Parts: sequence; structure tokens; C-alpha cells
Amino acid sequence: MKLIYNNITIILVLITNSLLGQNIQFTIENANNTFDGQDWWYHADVFIQAIDGQADFKLGSGQLYLNYNTAAFGENVFDGQNQSTDNFDFLQPVGSVLNQNNTSGNPIYGFFIPQNNTPSRVSLFFEQITSSGAFTENVTSTAQHLLSFRFRYVDSNKPSNISFETNISQARDLFFTACGPDNQTSSPDCTNFPGTQFVGATFDSSNAADTMVPVITLTGDNPQEIIINDPYNELGATSDDGGNVVIDASQVDTSIPGEYEVLYDITDFTGNMANQVIRTVNVVDQTLSTINQSDNKLLVTVYPNPVVNILHINAEFDTAELYAVSGKLILTTTSKEINVSKIAGGTYFLKITALNGTNIIKVVKI
Repeated sequence: MKLIYNNITIILVLITNSLLGQNIQFTIENANNTFDGQDWWYHADVFIQAIDGQADFKLGSGQLYLNYNTAAFGENVFDGQNQSTDNFDFLQPVGSVLNQNNTSGNPIYGFFIPQNNTPSRVSLFFEQITSSGAFTENVTSTAQHLLSFRFRYVDSNKPSNISFETNISQARDLFFTACGPDNQTSSPDCTNFPGTQFVGATFDSSNAADTMVPVITLTGDNPQEIIINDPYNELGATSDDGGNVVIDASQVDTSIPGEYEVLYDITDFTGNMANQVIRTVNVVDQTLSTINQSDNKLLVTVYPNPVVNILHINAEFDTAELYAVSGKLILTTTSKEINVSKIAGGTYFLKITALNGTNIIKVVKI
């Protein structure tokens, strides 16, 4: 069999048994756009599975073709001379089929070759380098992660338009079951123990668009505490796609004690909006700041927390004082059961004092 690339020709001696029908399917999954601090990348996984009653089998060599939008990624995305200037990577992450080892701990696959096919199409070739006797069936009716790939954007405002090439017969007939012999763990002998060629594999590019919602992670404390009249210090947040998080701290007024919210949002450039994340900022006066300097020697728990009606204190103590975030004393008690049913919802601080120490516990009233 002869595989032809742009500027390179690879000759494979593959004598096949009978040809199989459309019994394998490839899908693009987990498409997303990420920022590495310098460039935006389109990243996706390719999955493979046996369909239409095809029995589990050992995958041999194969080749995929991917179309892409040159306005988004440029033409001839694989330079092949300098990885830093390549706009395309062909990846075999841990857990993928192409990253599997045989029973001796050696790789099953090798010769991972990306190559430009046309200015707007790239091919991905991989070869079986271990005899089929050294590994078990790795393609089943359950979709398996075969490989991953990524394209570097030259213009992230343009659509990616990633898809499998299916309009040329060559692109559908380039996958084989593994070469034998089945009783050896050496290199495969595809001349005397050939695999079987799949003809007319099916391809599904319907999930190639980035629909993954970004996830925002706060950095620093939540809730955050600021002493009255001190400047507001934004602690920041990150998103898993590397984009810039939009932060709205307009509600915070450090001149007035109280509980405030800072809002964090991000929408990636394909329109996927993250679930909004909120940080609570408690602006407190010097009185509450002094209260919060507990020695924590007193071991105490309170429940339920958040609380609706009755707050229980699980410890022996002398006095318990409930403060608003403003530092205002709400109540003082010696009882282990505190009725807070008539107190407004919000965040409070419970200072518990005993002979062996004090402790401060944040209490949420709902």
C-alpha cells in the first residue's frame, strides 16, 4: 500500500486478508480552545470504536486526514523543521490507544508522522511496531481515546472549521487490524501475518466545534476580609482555557462595614460562557479585627451551619458573643443553644470564650 503526502512518500508493505466493511467509526470529541500564555490553540481528541457488530480487535497501522480553515490557522500548518513554528501537533496522551505498551512494557505504536497533504489538510500517520501477540484487543464497541491533536491560531476571530476528510476514498481506507504473528512479542511481520484492511470507515465531525464551558477558579481567600478604610486588594481568578476573567468589584465599599460580593465571569471567543463565580468580601472595623485574633486553643464546633433557627454549640464555655461583620455585637449568651430565627440572613462571627482559650467561628444565617 502506498501513502502519499505533500513532499514525502511512505511505502508500506501490507498484504491484507479479506477487506472489512464500514465497521469502525472515528469521532472528534472534547474540542476546546486554550491559551498557553502566548498563543491560542484549538485542541480536540479523536475516538475510535467498533460498530455494526464488529468484534473487538487489535488495531494496526492507520492514517487520518483533517481539514481546517486556513484563515484561522494559516496554510500548511506543519512546518516539520522547527516545532516552535509548527501550527499543528499530533499527540498521544497518557491513556490513549496510541500511548499503550505491550506486555513487555514497550510501545505498541510508533512513527507518529504528521504531514501537510494540501494547504488546508493535514494527515496523521501511525504505525504498529509490536507484533499482535504482545497485546490484547484495544478497539471495542465502547469508544476509545485514540489520539489528540491541536492547531495554533493565527487569527482566533476566524472559525476553526475542523473536520475529517471523507470525500476522497483514500482517506477512508487507511486502517488495519494488527499484523502477527499472534504467538510472538517481536516486531510485526506484515508480509507473512498480515492484518485486515477496513474499507469505508465512518467519520463523525459533528462535535468539532468548541462547546466546552470555561471553568473559573478563584485565587486567594473566599471570603476575603478587609479592615475598614483599607484599600481593596483584588486576589484574582484564572480560567482553565487561559483567557482573561472579567472581574466586577464595583459593589465593594471599604469605607462601610458589611458583606459584599465580587463577580467573576468569562466568555470564550466561541461564545461559551462560564458559570459565574462569586467571592464574598467582608469589610470589618477594628473591633471585629481584634475579635478575630482568637488563640484557637478552644476546640469547639457549632451546628447546623448554615443555620435557620437554633444554633448549637458543642463545647463547654463561659460566654458566646455573636457579631455582625460590621463588628456590632448582636447578642451575648451562656447557653449552648442560640435562637437566631429573628436575626437577618447573612454572615456573622461567633466568639466563644472559655478558661482554656477562645475561638472564632464564621456562622451563616439563612
